[in-house]
Amino acid sequence: MNTFTEGFEKFAELQKEGFEPARKFTAAAVEVFETVARKNIDVMGDVLNYAVEAAKLPTSVSQPSELFEKEVAAAKDLAETLTKRANEYLEIGQSFQETAEKVINTDVFTAAVPQWD
Repeated sequence: MNTFTEGFEKFAELQKEGFEPARKFTAAAVEVFETVARKNIDVMGDVLNYAVEAAKLPTSVSQPSELFEKEVAAAKDLAETLTKRANEYLEIGQSFQETAEKVINTDVFTAAVPQWD
């Protein structure tokens, strides 16, 4: 480095390189936030569908045993759907964990050891 300007430019470049892992992590976190928020909307839709179906059941049957069978079937369907949704949440979490580990184990350590000329 010969001049103050060159040193300042190098400092700015190092800041940019140092910030890059945080930017990548933030981008991944925002993506996961959006995915989880949209998944929550899907779950609420599933619960709403179940609630409406359950509320309508007494009006669609004439025998108590038929009502019970339909209630059990609807609850079973909801349980299966929520199990599927829980697995989707698990996949989202695992994907984010892999991304976060990559950012931390690769990008953070690379940025922590600047390459001086």
